Amino acid sequence: MVRDETQQQVNRHINTPAQSLPTTPWPGIGAEQQAPEKPQVHSLPQGRLILHKQENFYVSTVNRRHRRVHPLRKPSGVTSALPKVLPQQQTRIAASETRRMPRLDTLNTTLRSRFPIPLWLETLGLLLVLVGVGLAHAYNMFNFPRYELDEGTYMASAWSILQGQLMPYAYGYAHPPAGWIQLATWIPLFNGFFAFGNALNTGRVIVLLYKLGSALLVYLITRRLSARRSLGLLAMGIFALTPLGITYQREIYLDNIAIFWFLLSLFLLVTGNSRLRAIIFSALTLGIAILSKEVLILLIPAMIYAVWLYTTPFQRKFALVAFGYTTLALCSAWMLMALMRGEFFPYAWHLPWDNHAHLSLLQTILEQTKRTQSEGSLGTSFSQWMGLDSLLVVMSIIAPVFNLVFGFRQRNQLLLSLLALSFWLLFIRGGVVFPYYIIPLIPLVAMNCAFACATLARWISQATHLPLLQGILVLLAIAAIVPYDILHAQPIYTHDYAQEQRQAMDWMREHLPRNTVVVIPPQYFVDMRVSGGEAVGAHSPFPKAQLFFNVATDPSIYHDQLKDNWQNIDYILVDPDVILHLNMIQEVRGGSSILQQALKHSVERAHFYDISIYQVQHKM
Repeated sequence: MVRDETQQQVNRHINTPAQSLPTTPWPGIGAEQQAPEKPQVHSLPQGRLILHKQENFYVSTVNRRHRRVHPLRKPSGVTSALPKVLPQQQTRIAASETRRMPRLDTLNTTLRSRFPIPLWLETLGLLLVLVGVGLAHAYNMFNFPRYELDEGTYMASAWSILQGQLMPYAYGYAHPPAGWIQLATWIPLFNGFFAFGNALNTGRVIVLLYKLGSALLVYLITRRLSARRSLGLLAMGIFALTPLGITYQREIYLDNIAIFWFLLSLFLLVTGNSRLRAIIFSALTLGIAILSKEVLILLIPAMIYAVWLYTTPFQRKFALVAFGYTTLALCSAWMLMALMRGEFFPYAWHLPWDNHAHLSLLQTILEQTKRTQSEGSLGTSFSQWMGLDSLLVVMSIIAPVFNLVFGFRQRNQLLLSLLALSFWLLFIRGGVVFPYYIIPLIPLVAMNCAFACATLARWISQATHLPLLQGILVLLAIAAIVPYDILHAQPIYTHDYAQEQRQAMDWMREHLPRNTVVVIPPQYFVDMRVSGGEAVGAHSPFPKAQLFFNVATDPSIYHDQLKDNWQNIDYILVDPDVILHLNMIQEVRGGSSILQQALKHSVERAHFYDISIYQVQHKM
């Protein structure tokens, strides 16, 4: 046996005298140091290897049968024993063990300041600025501007949500319902609709909270994109103090709710450091913004470009797919709701499964796209904007174009320019344009103005070789904004345009019987239909109060409830909105409604500036 022979050789080696053993000089002692001989490796049968061999003995490996050989370990001296693997597999595995992750190449910048400020001090200062912004918007908020028709519509819809319905009447798909669903969510926190006097006052307080959130996001986004606190304050000041913003952003418009969610989406992208959860949450908040006001769908292409900018190259394809799919999936909930209600396709198409008349999402969208500037023109709205803040309106064109030209080297500027110019497509498309349509553009213009101002200040500082001059110029711009905006905002803080509307509610509370059919604009709906409203007081509400638009156009009201008889109407409250819409309805239909017939047979009982309350004279 080989093992026995090896044992005998070892025993003979032990019994051999020391002088007969081969001597090897110890390194550094006696003889000169000799390099050790490289051990020779030989093979034995059955795959065993000789590790060391001398004249009279050798050391070999043990043959362990059925032992799994590591596929990446090459047995020394036996090249034929390598497992059959893919070519160059060992090289690839070795490379993968030392390969580094790709470098995060995004546009996220680090805040670098010549004068470091502690985080607690920056937070405290920002809170003080937000308090000032809140006071600027809250002062005289219940008096200016006057209560608008859309404000009453959205608060009435919020009341309907709490009653288990989408709207007080049939839902017509003019807007997605997410905006007034959010309003309804806030109402219980204020202990009802009338915590601040009437329903619209409470709604304006809710919108003020969205305004403060938007102002904070404008600061954080600009600060992150520019890596400068001064530019963040400049953008925040332009956004928060412009008379355009103070006028329209204190009203209950869906645009004020939607722009908060859009800014939150943009903030999550630019600060997410290419993390998947930030991309997904950004897509979700963008979807909420679109479901709050559908016109923000215009910003999707620019937001896709933002995803491309703020994700690493090896993640971009997946990030774009995840962002686009999440956004579209959430937005499609509106269409899914219409499909489930059987109200997606127009009834006029006479599809096999359509056997009853109904409203339609697709038909409403087609009608909205056909609205002309006869209802609201860009020229009229532009004149109102110029009257409130001409400087901001001019800069809303100049600043995005400036950043577009010089943004090819600074892609942050290019992104902000594309966002603002994308929304300008809504104005120049040739359709209806109302003055409050400018609301989502204001924060985009503010950030564009801040970056354009920073670019000009940098050029001046480079030309004068004074680095500190750039920051000084930005601070001077901030100091110039405050007195300019205060000077142009004086009417906002001194006029009381809602006084006549409150007087009309007081008169109806004291003079109208509770069981009469009262036709009203939406501004008065919740305060007349809900106990405790300003038009109700301590008395019972008006259960038969109806909105004028539905009385004129909704068959379930003028046919089913009023029996197509104008004499079933008792009182009508008329203001400029009612007159405008009734004339538009008559032009479209080519005939008068029962509401117009009732007005012809009515007499005025009360008058408050441009508001009149008529009593219909019934024929015996």
